[in-house]
Amino acid sequence: MATLTVKHLPDALYRKLKARAKREHRSVAQEVVVLLEQALEPPAALSISSCADLARSYGGTAMPAPMLRVSGPGGADRRSRPRRRYRNTEDQPKPCI
Repeated sequence: MATLTVKHLPDALYRKLKARAKREHRSVAQEVVVLLEQALEPPAALSISSCADLARSYGGTAMPAPMLRVSGPGGADRRSRPRRRYRNTEDQPKPCI
């Protein structure tokens, strides 16, 4: 197993690390290993169901249409939502009177 020495560690940072290790019932060395493992672990991909669960946890029920980047004249970008297309006039919503 490799050994790591950290030089010039600020006292305030060491105090925070030591307090965190005590809270987690670990030694300072064990806490450093855990923090490095967490920092270097690639993020897990979210599934569709976990994204929906996350949206519901924030009070949402349906996901909004995604914003698309559309290049306009002169290279300027604008944001727009996908437009709803109707096959014939019978499918179009009726205006409220």
